[in-house]
Amino acid sequence: MGSEAPSGLALSQVRMACGRVVGVAQAIARVYRLQAASEGTLVPWTAEYHREAVHVYAMSLPRSYQRDFAVLFRDSVETMAAMSIPASLADDWVIVKQYLTQASLAIEEWLASEESRSARRGKVPASEMEDRTPPEVIRFELLAALTTSEWVGRLERAALAVQGHVSVQSLAALNDEERHLLNMAASGVKIADMSAELCCSERSLHRKLVKLWKTLGVPDRDEGLRKAASEGLIV
Repeated sequence: MGSEAPSGLALSQVRMACGRVVGVAQAIARVYRLQAASEGTLVPWTAEYHREAVHVYAMSLPRSYQRDFAVLFRDSVETMAAMSIPASLADDWVIVKQYLTQASLAIEEWLASEESRSARRGKVPASEMEDRTPPEVIRFELLAALTTSEWVGRLERAALAVQGHVSVQSLAALNDEERHLLNMAASGVKIADMSAELCCSERSLHRKLVKLWKTLGVPDRDEGLRKAASEGLIV
C-alpha cells in the first residue's frame, strides 16, 4: 500500500473507469431484457471473458479508443491498490479490480498483435485523425452471449459500490476551502460575491477554480458541477 493517499485526479480516474463498467453492464442487461441474446458461461471479470470481449469491441472502437481505455483501467487498478477499504466492500473491490486488470491486459495484447500483424504485412498504420473517427455502435448482444444476466448484474452492483466509495474519498480529498468553493459554484453564487467571501481577487479565484476542476479531473465548471452532482460531492 502506498504511503500517500491518492490524488483527486487519480480518484476521478477510478470513478470514470467504474462508470464505464456500469455503462457496459447496463447495456448488456438491456439486451437480456429484450431477449436479444442467449446467455453464455463466462464470468465477465475473468481473462477468458476479456479475450473474447476485446474482439467485439474491436469491431466498433478504433485502436486509439482501446488504448485510452487500457491506460485508464491500468491506472485505476494502481490507484485502487493504494487505497484502504472497509471489509464490507472487499468482494466488490476484487471484482472491479479483476475486471479492469483483465480488460487492460486483453486490450494491450490485442493491440500488440494487431501492430505486429500490420508490420509483417508492411501496412502503414492509420493516421491519428483516421483512428479518432467516432466509434460505431458496440455489439452488446455479442457481449451478452458471452456471459449471463446474473453475472452482469453482479458486476454492475460491484462497480456502483466501488464508485460510491471512491466518490466519498474524493470529497475527503478536497480541503475545506475547495469544498466550500464547490458548493458556492453549485449554488450559482456570482464570481464577484465568491471572491469577496473568500477575500481574494477574481483572478485568484479563477486560479482556485481551475485547480478545483483539475482535482476533480474535469476540464471546466459545467463538467465539474455535473460530476459533483452525480457523484454526491455537493452537500
